[in-house]
Amino acid sequence: MKKLYPFVQNGYYGFMDETGKTSISAQYEAASAFYDGLSIVAKQNFYGLINKKNEPIVPLIYLDISFNDNGFILEDSTGFYLTDIQGK
Repeated sequence: MKKLYPFVQNGYYGFMDETGKTSISAQYEAASAFYDGLSIVAKQNFYGLINKKNEPIVPLIYLDISFNDNGFILEDSTGFYLTDIQGK
């Protein structure tokens, strides 16, 4: 699958390919680079994970998400969770 790069337009993040063509429109308040095919994104101060087709893999319900060598660390009001790159 092709590489996608975050960009900012009118204060929102989207993703474009190496030619500059928009692949995912600017709609997120925050967005990370893709890690193993997934990006951490935020809307209305909640975080989730999307794939390169802009499909939600982990819903935007978390207070924070970070990436480490074992997958993603998800934080909600009750604690922390580890998920793999498939969102499981």
